Amino acid sequence: MNLPSDYDENGFPKDPEGKRSWQDHEDYVRLTREVEVESRQDYCLLTALRNQEKLDFTAKFWINSPPMLEVM
Repeated sequence: MNLPSDYDENGFPKDPEGKRSWQDHEDYVRLTREVEVESRQDYCLLTALRNQEKLDFTAKFWINSPPMLEVM
């Protein structure tokens, strides 16, 4: 997990890799919205992607989960 000092005053990552990852996520959300609007979807994926609390929970869950068994 990152320290608060890893982020600027607006809550964005300071390091270049973090900035790129953040921008990639924002681009994905924007493209998802465009596709859901064009296809008249229910916006479930967009709603999930925009919910930072749920995204944080998911990240913490996967970080703390035991490794998955490899499929042979």
